[in-house]
Amino acid sequence: MYLHIGNNYILSSNEIIMILDKDTCLKSISSRAYFSKYLNSKSIIDISEGSGKIKTYIITRRLGKEIIYSTNIKSTTLAKRFQNRIPGKVD
Repeated sequence: MYLHIGNNYILSSNEIIMILDKDTCLKSISSRAYFSKYLNSKSIIDISEGSGKIKTYIITRRLGKEIIYSTNIKSTTLAKRFQNRIPGKVD
């Protein structure tokens, strides 16, 4: 099963750990600390189509490594796509 997260990026649902609203997750001190190590190392893949309006972070794990994607699609929209996915269909 796959999830389209914007800008022609598709993720396997098996790799997705969390879908987080940017504003909500950065309010928490522990979340900010977690994200700061990725922001500082520039290991977040920004697929917000150059808009600079990041709305959601998607945390994935692939081959034992955490990868974070940022997108301009709302977390609620991605969560609905994820919950309503059909095996083999790209949402």
